[in-house]
Amino acid sequence: DKIIIAQDSLKSLINTLMPGAYRSITKIDFTALDTIQVKVTGIYGSKTEIVRFLSKTTWSVELLLLSEDARRPSQAELRSGMYLLIPPNLNSSLNTTAPPPMVYALYWPEDTTWNDSVTGGVRRNRVTFMRYLTRLSDQICALISPEHSTSLIWKDLETDEVGEQDDEGSGSDGDNDDRFFKFEVIKDDDQGESARLCEGFKFNHRGIIPSVPIANDVGLTTTPVTSLLAGQTRSGFMTSKVIPQQENRRRLSERFNPLRFVRFLKDRRIELAETIDESALDVLMTQGLLSDRMPEIDRDHRTELSRISRHHASALENAQANARKDITKNQPLLERDVKVEILAILRGRYPMLPLLFESERDKSDEEDSFMTESNNYLEQLRSLYPKVKSVCNGELEGLNVNSIDTVKFRNIKRRFMTVCNILARGGDRLTRDRTRTLVQSILSDAEIRPKREDKALPGFFGVVRFLSLVLLRGGEKPIEGLQEDICAGDEQSDTDFLDSVAQSVIKEPLLKEAADELYQLARAWAEHKLSSFSRTLVERIVQAQKCSYDEAEEFRSKRKQADERLLEFHRFRNRVRAALIPVDSESNFMLEHVRQTGSDIFVTGHDVDRKRSVMEHHIWPMELTESDTHKMLENAQYIPAPRVPRHAISFELPIDNHIQ
Repeated sequence: DKIIIAQDSLKSLINTLMPGAYRSITKIDFTALDTIQVKVTGIYGSKTEIVRFLSKTTWSVELLLLSEDARRPSQAELRSGMYLLIPPNLNSSLNTTAPPPMVYALYWPEDTTWNDSVTGGVRRNRVTFMRYLTRLSDQICALISPEHSTSLIWKDLETDEVGEQDDEGSGSDGDNDDRFFKFEVIKDDDQGESARLCEGFKFNHRGIIPSVPIANDVGLTTTPVTSLLAGQTRSGFMTSKVIPQQENRRRLSERFNPLRFVRFLKDRRIELAETIDESALDVLMTQGLLSDRMPEIDRDHRTELSRISRHHASALENAQANARKDITKNQPLLERDVKVEILAILRGRYPMLPLLFESERDKSDEEDSFMTESNNYLEQLRSLYPKVKSVCNGELEGLNVNSIDTVKFRNIKRRFMTVCNILARGGDRLTRDRTRTLVQSILSDAEIRPKREDKALPGFFGVVRFLSLVLLRGGEKPIEGLQEDICAGDEQSDTDFLDSVAQSVIKEPLLKEAADELYQLARAWAEHKLSSFSRTLVERIVQAQKCSYDEAEEFRSKRKQADERLLEFHRFRNRVRAALIPVDSESNFMLEHVRQTGSDIFVTGHDVDRKRSVMEHHIWPMELTESDTHKMLENAQYIPAPRVPRHAISFELPIDNHIQ
């Protein structure tokens, strides 16, 4: 029979205890494994008692992959052999200062292992596995079932029952006396001391150095000493010195494909440099290297990143919703300030029409006082959001209030100016009745469309010409240049026209009705302009305000999220560095930078081989010359001068070992 060792299970066990310590069955880093302290308790005995014992501890019967209950051990699916029961959090427990975790070494027997009439193969397996269990365990616990306990033979109890019969040497138990022996220590006369102390010799040697405490890399203080070595044929002395820790670095900068990159780092013990960044860890996470070696740390990091993203997305959504509520709440203030701005433009363009803003005057005065108290909401938006300022100023500058573009206003304007021109040319020759007839005829006529190029002068201009000839009766002279005056009236600005209306009414009161209608049309146009333009401007300002606020909130959210992700990255990197490799490992790969471009992965780092601090000991044997030997035989008080060879016998020991 052969003892079969499952290499995959052994590899998984060793890499769980110390990541990267197992490369192959012939390449195991036992030095790193020596730094781990695991308390192993051996368990053997009856199957039913083993199952009952483990069910009362932190282990459950399911962990043993047993499908039977404690009363039917013959139905077990677990094959006979040696098993290790390791807690799931073993790796994280080894990196703490807590007591070492409990590990059980279980010898699962065959059905006939403990029978007296067992066959040879089963007996050999029992002896072999019990020997391995003894070597693996710190202590062993035998679990005996009630059925097995009744078949045990307790020889000591039988001896007590037999009594004095054993003294006579009768029976099978009489051989117990052979186990006792009597010893007596006495002093021999030949052991007397005959040596005498006398003055010795002194000499200097390059290997002898002062005993000065030296701190080493394992946290201990070592004091090199020089000691005398006494032998049976000759003597010597031993010197020691501390060899500090040494590092051998080999630079590496290479391009890998994903499969070769995983193979390159899988069996290596990795150490992360301080220069490693978040993108490098993302590559390691994407390739699955961190999730294979430290699933708990990788899972915690991914969970925390997901939590940060969800938290800031929810906070951004809430902030934007609250901002829209504030914008909607303050929209009446915005509409008020916008109307005040437009009213100011209209007032500046048409100051001669105070009646135009009579209904808005009281409102504006109240709003001006309220605006002072509220510090002008529109002005606050301009100062806070440049986009709002640009939209508002651009729209107000593009507001066209130079002309009143309604058809009815322009028609009455032409008629009004025509009457004024005719009266200015010959109104002093008209009676009041004729003046009234002229005014009513022109102001109530059809639509006016005078054209400069029309030499036949049809339509309204023909009516005006006829009325002027009939009423004035002054020949052709009064109507000379009348066509040019009518056409030039369209080119006069509405501001100048409305400014002259009041003077025209003073000169001719018959024009008051037409003047009132002009005021009313101008007022209606201004109110429509104020309402439509303010509504459009408010919508654009609100849209710009929402856009600006969303951009500002997104910027703040991204900055806070980046800060939290940076803190989480530092915490994750520190945990990864601590879990990947211990500080005192002898060899590892220092990973400095990882960058992925497409399917290529660029790796920069160096292999580090560390040789720990050791204590180097030198043995210098002392030899006597033939002359000194001869003189010592002649004179017992002769002090020799021994010689020390040029080369010593050297060896090294770990720094924490001592020779006594």
